[in-house]
Amino acid sequence: MNEEQSASLLAGISEDADEEAKKILDQAEKSAASRLESCRAQIRGMEKEIHDRIDGQAAGIEQSTKAAISVETRKINLKARKKMYTQVIRAAEEECRKLIGTPEYQEILAGWITEAALGMGSGDFSVNASKKELSLISDSLLRKAEEMADTLGGIKVHLSLSSDPPLQNQGILIEDKEKRTAFNNQVKTRILRYQREIQRRIAEKLSLD
Repeated sequence: MNEEQSASLLAGISEDADEEAKKILDQAEKSAASRLESCRAQIRGMEKEIHDRIDGQAAGIEQSTKAAISVETRKINLKARKKMYTQVIRAAEEECRKLIGTPEYQEILAGWITEAALGMGSGDFSVNASKKELSLISDSLLRKAEEMADTLGGIKVHLSLSSDPPLQNQGILIEDKEKRTAFNNQVKTRILRYQREIQRRIAEKLSLD
């Protein structure tokens, strides 16, 4: 092989080597680009997952916070209702206590006794009350209550003072002679009959506030 042939062979080998190197380089660049895009895609996926988790956690925290606020608000509202109800009842009982000894209280007692008698129906009944009130219930007041029961409801009753110890609380208690039937017309019981109405008005008041 002469010098010219050797140079031609070397040139061919160099050209093939350059071509092969170019192919390898192109392939490496394509592979690198593909890996880079894959990494970028993974990063985007991770970022989306992180954002989704953050959004989900934020939504969960917001929901749990709203639920906690709602529960706490309900607790506060119920506590306020209970406190206001207690205050209203105490005020009502105090106002009733203030009436004892006033000129009109005997009329009030007559009305309560009549109401209880109408609730019992015809019969022979004993009337009991607190110590202060018993001193105000005269025989004439009992006769008046009998007449009122007859006038208002056609009820024939005979009323007499009870021989039992006085009641602890303000108001009237009527019993038959056998003590099998009674009509409790004490102040606490009377107020209790309006419990739902009082609670409804308190709820309306608090909702307006």
